[in-house]
Amino acid sequence: MIAWLAGLSLFSLLASWLSNLIVDAVVRDVTTQTTAARNAIFVGTWTSVTTAMGMRSFRKTARGLRLKGLGVKDKIDALTKDERG
Repeated sequence: MIAWLAGLSLFSLLASWLSNLIVDAVVRDVTTQTTAARNAIFVGTWTSVTTAMGMRSFRKTARGLRLKGLGVKDKIDALTKDERG
């Protein structure tokens, strides 16, 4: 669990840092507005990457649970089939 969280945080940090490098390369004039925009882009990138990675993990877990549920349903159907027929 901690490894997943640490990897996710490091990847989000890297993506946010790269987005700030791009902003710094494009915007040469540093003002209060550009600093605020740079910070907003950093936070937005961090949030979007973390959310996307978290949702991917959630979908994977949900898919696994759904498949396990289908397996249990098949076993129950096989056990009750003898009683029905």
